[in-house]
Amino acid sequence: MGFAADPLVLSQVSTRLRNAESDLDTAATPPPVPQAGDITELLSATLALLCEGVGNVAASAGGLGQAVAEGRADYETIDYDQVLHLKRTQAGG
Repeated sequence: MGFAADPLVLSQVSTRLRNAESDLDTAATPPPVPQAGDITELLSATLALLCEGVGNVAASAGGLGQAVAEGRADYETIDYDQVLHLKRTQAGG
């Protein structure tokens, strides 16, 4: 019993995660200071905290995208090596 991974699907997942990083990073830009009277400072601090959180999620998505890409490359290398080993074994070498 074994498992298989589709390199195309892994590439798509990696690309989507990297795109999410870019999209979220754009959304993490703090908006202009709101004009909210007495609560302006509180609202501004809350927005800054939310933007920081979105920035952290963006960085995580990018890191995951990179890890998936590296995993796909490792999987393809190992899979290829195993096929060569099997062919050599079947050929008696």
